[in-house]
Amino acid sequence: MSRQLTGKEEEIINIKKKFKEEKVIQDQDKRRLQKEVSDYQTKLESAHQRFFGLKKEVEESPLTVLRQELGQKNLEILEFESKVKAANNTTNEFRTRYENIKKDMVLLKR
Repeated sequence: MSRQLTGKEEEIINIKKKFKEEKVIQDQDKRRLQKEVSDYQTKLESAHQRFFGLKKEVEESPLTVLRQELGQKNLEILEFESKVKAANNTTNEFRTRYENIKKDMVLLKR
């Protein structure tokens, strides 16, 4: 019986050693994975900063600024063209009315 107890105690000691070894390995893995996560977060933050830097650079590039200004000028041209067209239409209406009034005046004088 004492042999059985000694065998069981040795077995328990071996199991405890295995658990300790596994715990040490898991702790090492945990620290390694935490370091990897930290590294990836740093890389992600760096990538975000580069992305927004490049995006800002593109938005502020002379070509983009010129394109925006060109678009604004094209809109202004369209607005002015429509105003000129409206003014021409109004001028034509007044000219037509003037001609009609002139004809009426000539008829009244006769």
